[in-house]
Amino acid sequence: VHELKPDLKSNIYSCILRILASEDILVRLTALASLRDLISTAPTPDIRIRDFARSSDQILKFTFKTAYDSKAAHTKKQTLAMADYVFREMGAHILPAVPGVLSSVQDLWKQTAEQNVVRTDILYTLKSLVKAAGSESHRFHSFLLDLISNCLTPDQEHLHEAAIELWRVAIANASELSEKWYSLFQAYWHKALVDAFEDPQSTTVEGCLGLVKSYALITRPRNFVQGPVAEALSKAFSRLSNTQSFHRKIRLILAIDSFLLDVALVMSPKDFMNSFHLYVTGVISDVMPKSEEKKQSSSMIPTRQGLPQIVLENHFHLLAHLFCSAQDLMWELLERISKNEPLKVLEPLAKSWFQAFFQ
Repeated sequence: VHELKPDLKSNIYSCILRILASEDILVRLTALASLRDLISTAPTPDIRIRDFARSSDQILKFTFKTAYDSKAAHTKKQTLAMADYVFREMGAHILPAVPGVLSSVQDLWKQTAEQNVVRTDILYTLKSLVKAAGSESHRFHSFLLDLISNCLTPDQEHLHEAAIELWRVAIANASELSEKWYSLFQAYWHKALVDAFEDPQSTTVEGCLGLVKSYALITRPRNFVQGPVAEALSKAFSRLSNTQSFHRKIRLILAIDSFLLDVALVMSPKDFMNSFHLYVTGVISDVMPKSEEKKQSSSMIPTRQGLPQIVLENHFHLLAHLFCSAQDLMWELLERISKNEPLKVLEPLAKSWFQAFFQ
């Protein structure tokens, strides 16, 4: 494939299509590998998309058929990786092939009930399809809603991380949301968030926070992060003190700081401080110079020594944003922390900031 001249490459698509119809799975896998080479070596993206779009629906049909016909999980995963690659390369040009893809995914999903690793890859492949379709992914929101809700049940715990990530991307690429998406959120997100913070082995914290952020961004005028949502988040953040693993604690802190920096942009300063003042108090306690720390802190997060530089920097980025956007509210918070002597907190805070960035 690499040796073909550019003007001849388009002619090979029909040949590959015939080979993909072979009954021999090994022959099909070889043809898929050649197809990937053909796509990746096209002289320009426009030519790559033009040539492939002519038969993308048929090629994807045989790609998923190969996954369905093969018994080995690693072979199914290999063909799903090919579909994932095609979606990422084609972008929105893949839309005409979507109905056939969804039909194939349904068949493969039913077949792989005992192959969790394959189902996980199916969810991540669908994530790439949603990103490729962009706002046009609303065409198959109903399909995604059913699939995601089925994956979030307690007996499907092994699929939670991938399902939450697919959910997050679906919301992030939507131009508007139906009430069913809000119902799904109310039904599952709170338990998912609590489990993510309480389970030492959980890897879904970032996904859960990213999901809330996606809802917050698309519902900006409604101020999504308030009331029960903000309360649940604040309670979840308080569970940091129960985290035994230092490395996990650091990962959670970084995830929370990043999340709060993003949602602070779509919340009013008053709503933000009302919802997360306890966490902000903990951040201030974290960054204070050691000699200035109080033995008894009003923070819900105990003072932590030896924080990595990246944590200190993230903390200060969050504080800098809040001092700029909510100066009066931050001053009130400093007054509460210091019992009406805010300079006793502000001065060592400024010293710590200077040490973190300039020493």
